[in-house]
Amino acid sequence: MKPYLIAHACGEIDELVYSNSIEALNNSYKNGFRFIEFDISQTNDGLFILLHDFEETRYKLFGKKGKCNFSEFMSDKMIGGYQQLSLDDIIAWFEDHTDCYIVTDSKDADIIELCKYILKKSPKLKDNLIIQIYSFAEYQHIKSMGISKIIFATYKIEATDNEIIDFLKNNACYAVSMSLEKAKNGFANAIKKNMDLWVLAFTLNQENLISDYKKIGVDGFFTDKILPL
Repeated sequence: MKPYLIAHACGEIDELVYSNSIEALNNSYKNGFRFIEFDISQTNDGLFILLHDFEETRYKLFGKKGKCNFSEFMSDKMIGGYQQLSLDDIIAWFEDHTDCYIVTDSKDADIIELCKYILKKSPKLKDNLIIQIYSFAEYQHIKSMGISKIIFATYKIEATDNEIIDFLKNNACYAVSMSLEKAKNGFANAIKKNMDLWVLAFTLNQENLISDYKKIGVDGFFTDKILPL
């Protein structure tokens, strides 16, 4: 099964996006999402938390800027009274919701150390893990851990489209993800012309545009608020 709609940053809650909060997570599940993406960062003391970034997003959600320790982050008060999450929190949530798939988006966190941590904490979640990687070198490291569902994310890599296509031809991936802009510029169709690979684009919140993007090779979308059928 491949994802058609993925809840972005745990999904929207009361028109707030990027919260990565337990309320957003529960709301997405209630609304039918079974593929849920979240942002992962690391605190000054090296612990994993759900946060897009320590500057703009931390300021928007908590009124503070800058990297901090784990205890400070977890004790901060989020706008709207929502509750922030640690990686341990969300692992426990997925252990109770085994019909869901974890889609990681590692920000300043080391993706290899992140995967090791999840698998050590909860080995039974291996089949529910969908890991986004951001470089060619990360592929073999993640594959060697027995993780079969790997999304190659194109938004961080400094490589040409042809180099990415050559890599995807020679390394079996679960999907490839790209920005809406990159899809519009022809990369989704270029992927489809070269291989049968699931193409995901981010972040789409206008349901009326789905058919337009599907025509240019996009199969599924990260979304804040378009609900699954």
